[in-house]
Amino acid sequence: MVRGLLWVAAGLAMIAGCGRPSRPGPASQGDEPVVPARLDDALVRMEAALDTARAAGLDAGGVERLYRAEAISDRLLETEARWAWLADDYSVEARVRQIQSIADRVIARVRGSARREDLDADVGTLQNRVRELREALARGGHDAPVPVARLLEALDSAGR
Repeated sequence: MVRGLLWVAAGLAMIAGCGRPSRPGPASQGDEPVVPARLDDALVRMEAALDTARAAGLDAGGVERLYRAEAISDRLLETEARWAWLADDYSVEARVRQIQSIADRVIARVRGSARREDLDADVGTLQNRVRELREALARGGHDAPVPVARLLEALDSAGR
């Protein structure tokens, strides 16, 4: 009876492991990158991971660096940004979310065994977006504009 239960437990454990991706990300390997407290610094690390991935080759050791870059992107919203809005009147949070989306697409392509050209194009797009955000942060920014709802509320209360 006990031996039969052990076989059932072993079988269930094997079945549960079948749905796992063939290449786990850094977090599942206990190698999750430490993300700096400042957004600027985190973007520097992410850009370095992407540069290393391309230099190592996206078919070989570079894939692990792509996982690292994606793990960093997952934590970008937890970092401290100097401003809520960039000098070009665009939300920092919106730009970060765009970067996260592209990083997720890159990993989906890696896991889906996408064509090398498609993966390379997405990695290039991700590198460009990270670089563009770093450059935009360097140009400065400001606090978020007053939300439209608050402006309408003020107009409504002034008209009473």
